[in-house]
Amino acid sequence: MEVYTHDLTNDIECFYLSACTQPDIPATFEKLEQLCGGFTGRQVFGISGCDNGDFYYYACATARFKAEFEVVDLPLYIIPQNRYLCTTLSNWPANVPAIPKLIDKLFEHPQALKGSVCVEDYYSDDDMRIFIGCV
Repeated sequence: MEVYTHDLTNDIECFYLSACTQPDIPATFEKLEQLCGGFTGRQVFGISGCDNGDFYYYACATARFKAEFEVVDLPLYIIPQNRYLCTTLSNWPANVPAIPKLIDKLFEHPQALKGSVCVEDYYSDDDMRIFIGCV
């Protein structure tokens, strides 16, 4: 697994829906896609973490234009500008079970910021980046 740093130079504002459990994640993305009028022209992200020991996951998508945040009735999540540790996964649809394992390995890195959120950047139909906070 190749690990590198990724500088996110701007905050990324996203619509989001919360998945209650890991098995709910695909259906949550489907619902988000319906509610925001499709994913074409949007960046799509997954955000995961733990809050007081409770797992949370947000299916996220960017707006096509700034004013869309005022029109679409969905909550806003901001992925903060920062330096992140990152790895990539090719052909992710065929490798979904590998995602949690890659996240765990990324958190074992000496520069990993323990307790930070994990961002899954689905930047193409086949490839994704996984990034976490970096010290």
